[in-house]
Amino acid sequence: MTLGFDCATKLNEDSARRLKNAGYNYALRYLGNSWKSFDKAEAKAIQNVGLDLCSIYQTTANGSSYFNKAQGLKDGK
Repeated sequence: MTLGFDCATKLNEDSARRLKNAGYNYALRYLGNSWKSFDKAEAKAIQNVGLDLCSIYQTTANGSSYFNKAQGLKDGK
C-alpha cells in the first residue's frame, strides 16, 4: 500500500524529506492562487526528495452536497 497526505502548508525540501522518511509516497497539494496553493519551487522540492505530486482543485466545498457529478464536471472545466 502506498501512503499519501494532503496539506495546506507549504513544503520545502526539509519538510518534504521528513514526510518521505516517515513512509509517505505522495503529496496532494492545492492548485490555484491562494495561500494554500503550491508553486514551481514547492513542486520541485517535493519531487527532489522522491515524493510524487498530485494536485487538488477546490473552490468551495463546505458540505457533502457539493460533491456530485454535475459539480465535478463544472470544476473540471
